[in-house]
Amino acid sequence: MNTMKMSKYQEALDWVSAGNDSCGTEWDFLQELVDKETPMKPYSNSNTGSSCRLCDEPVSYGVNFCENCGIRLDWGDV
Repeated sequence: MNTMKMSKYQEALDWVSAGNDSCGTEWDFLQELVDKETPMKPYSNSNTGSSCRLCDEPVSYGVNFCENCGIRLDWGDV
């Protein structure tokens, strides 16, 4: 995801987190968007190779997203 779009997600999340949201329902949705777009390193699993840190499902080396939960994966230094 490009930096501009990510910063818009973060900007919206920061705005809601600061108490500017009157209904509060968007906070969880925005947090989920920010979390899914924040790259997360998979971990080594002796049974399946690599697994997603968010949902613990196996992931294939080099894929950009977990097929189960949709989190962006970061393969740098793995």
